[in-house]
Amino acid sequence: VSRTFPTHPRFRSRDSEGQLWLYSVLHALVALDPTVGYCQGMNFLVAGLLIHLECPVSAFWMALAVLRHFDFALIFSPGVPL
Repeated sequence: VSRTFPTHPRFRSRDSEGQLWLYSVLHALVALDPTVGYCQGMNFLVAGLLIHLECPVSAFWMALAVLRHFDFALIFSPGVPL
């Protein structure tokens, strides 16, 4: 989480609001769908949403829509070849 947009004001410090939101949204997504779990890259998707939506609840629902309705969950699933 700390390496996600480290120069952006919202994510600059470890205890910033943005980093706390980012951790919370990622944690909720992983808890909701443990078969996908966390994958490197999800942080940038969620952080981008947080920057533009400025609300962790909205970012969660939008990320969930992207993962489920646009099949991004397949990209982040275990065993997907790079």
